[in-house]
Amino acid sequence: NDWCVSHNIVLTGHTNDEHIIEKGVKSSGGTITALREFSMPAVDDIFNNTSVDTAQWLCFGCAEAAIRNAENGGLAELFAIAPTDVAPARIEQVLWLVSMFKINRYLMAVAACDIRGNYEKNRWFNPMNYTSPWFVGYGDLSKSAIEAARLAEKDILTQVYVRYPKKAAVSTFYTQKEGIVNERLSAVLRMLIREQYQWQLLDEDEEALQKEIPVIEITGAEDFSIEEIIKNLKEKVTKGLYVLENGKLADELFVRKFTDGTTVILDLKDNSETRNLVICNEEDEVHIELLGRGHYIVDDAQEKEYEELCSVEPEFLLELSHKNTIRCNLHSGNMEYTFTVDEEIGNVSLAIRKYRYNGEIFLDGCKMFPCKECDAFTKGINELYSCTDSFTLKPGVHTVRTSVASESEMYLPTCFICGDFSSDDTDTLRKLPQHVSPKALHQSILPQYVGTVSLEADIEVPKKECSIEFDSSDLYTRVYVNDQYLGARLSGYSWKIPIKYLGKTVRLRIEQYTTIAPMFGRTFEAINTEGIDLKWVETKVNRQKLGVSSMKFIQRY
Repeated sequence: NDWCVSHNIVLTGHTNDEHIIEKGVKSSGGTITALREFSMPAVDDIFNNTSVDTAQWLCFGCAEAAIRNAENGGLAELFAIAPTDVAPARIEQVLWLVSMFKINRYLMAVAACDIRGNYEKNRWFNPMNYTSPWFVGYGDLSKSAIEAARLAEKDILTQVYVRYPKKAAVSTFYTQKEGIVNERLSAVLRMLIREQYQWQLLDEDEEALQKEIPVIEITGAEDFSIEEIIKNLKEKVTKGLYVLENGKLADELFVRKFTDGTTVILDLKDNSETRNLVICNEEDEVHIELLGRGHYIVDDAQEKEYEELCSVEPEFLLELSHKNTIRCNLHSGNMEYTFTVDEEIGNVSLAIRKYRYNGEIFLDGCKMFPCKECDAFTKGINELYSCTDSFTLKPGVHTVRTSVASESEMYLPTCFICGDFSSDDTDTLRKLPQHVSPKALHQSILPQYVGTVSLEADIEVPKKECSIEFDSSDLYTRVYVNDQYLGARLSGYSWKIPIKYLGKTVRLRIEQYTTIAPMFGRTFEAINTEGIDLKWVETKVNRQKLGVSSMKFIQRY
């Protein structure tokens, strides 16, 4: 770092094994001690877990302790082991969580430059580029990330310090008690989060800046009682603001207070369910709604009432930006794929991989010839496939067969069926309907579709000032009324209707942008057991839910 500073270079990065104290001490002599020598300390959070029991609180705390010393911000390495269908709202949730520990720069850890990289690295494909249909929404995501980064620069209000127990961890090395210090330290951090106390880590040799603040010390030998620690905290610390749910301290919640009076509340659950919470501070109580995976800045807290004016259940005109696709599950253990067609479907083709695949594809025994450029997928995938001429599929059972097993089948499938058809989870194909109900497109119509879905319908707007709201699926979503763009949402699907449209019949258009995952359908992951056997384990990756439900007009006041 001294050399970097002398050459006007910022040293950043993270140390090894910082999520377990014993391993961190063995790797670097102590995570905080090492990170304090970086101009820009960093944290490794490639697993992106957010629940109280699974998030890497020790990593976050160590990074925050070092960032306080460097006063130059911090960096987070994120999303390396995220699923291909990681929801935009979950990406935003992770960004906000790390920002609460003074981390204000965020980067993708490992990503192939294009999909050919999956031949070399065939697991955890998460393209953060134009290959992903919802990449157009990254501009909106960046606005949220910038807001989180600004909060990361605030000073944290400290109520309790936790000493990083380096010597205690060393004392247990290579004994039956190795790991006990990490268990106790993790238990303390989880307790402080659940009890909504504001904590910071101190390195073993670091003096507390505020002498009056209690310090929790952990050893590897003494009796340990979380209950006793909580009792002592309640005697010494005034908690101040706290958040209730159903009359109890809200769990799976992270509350961050800053010295300027700002408080941020983060939902730690991994679902889109809205939570009804009560913010308590001295004599005041404020009732709020917290979106699933969302955040709430208490500076803006206002108790809001609302009235549901009417529900809306129109039939939508369905339009797709790309052809629908069905992956043919072909691999070394299964070189034939069978599917069913319910009714005659025209204008169908096969997309056959040309990158590192030298076999032949047969449909119902007839050799198929890929002779055209592929346009069934997004940029970055089309270039790796060629398409056959169009043909018609008759009702009945059909079989696709490959002459040779392809390599890297996980995220580079050999063959897709492409066309204007709908399907279901049994891979039964039907004609694509022109009009659909707003619910559950992913179940019976488009379970493996990748691209943009446009839903249009005429609806009557109430005369009162209102917003249109609906339950959705954590997909990046845009809304238009009479071609007027009302904005985009990563979550919290609510749009205020312009006054000029009140009491009128308008054309509502909802655009939803999928992740890349559904195109892989039911995929297979190679598992090496004992270094000998190679097994194929079926893995579901398409968890997204297209469509909207519970659509209604709401008046909030």
